[in-house]
Amino acid sequence: MSQRTSLKQRLLVLALAAITLVWLGATAFTYLDAREEFDEVLDAHLAQAAALLVVQATHEIDELETEHAPLLPTPRNSRWRTGSAASATTPSTENAGASSAPGTNPANT
Repeated sequence: MSQRTSLKQRLLVLALAAITLVWLGATAFTYLDAREEFDEVLDAHLAQAAALLVVQATHEIDELETEHAPLLPTPRNSRWRTGSAASATTPSTENAGASSAPGTNPANT
């Protein structure tokens, strides 16, 4: 005579199998969802890096164009002296009061 398994054992095996299948399904869903989110984050980071490279390349092209641009003659009555490097940013005394910031009185300076 063959011994049949008890109802308690069959229910236990069936419940464990069902729980295992649910956990495997949840794990697979979570993995796929996390992978998709991770890909979106990497794509956004890649797009940001590409945008920064475009800006940098544009800036470098502008610098190259500026370096190789022809020099324009400076006007003779320039407000800024063009002598030595130390006085390159010193305003000339003859035109010092000619142009001032709006709202300021050149006589007070």
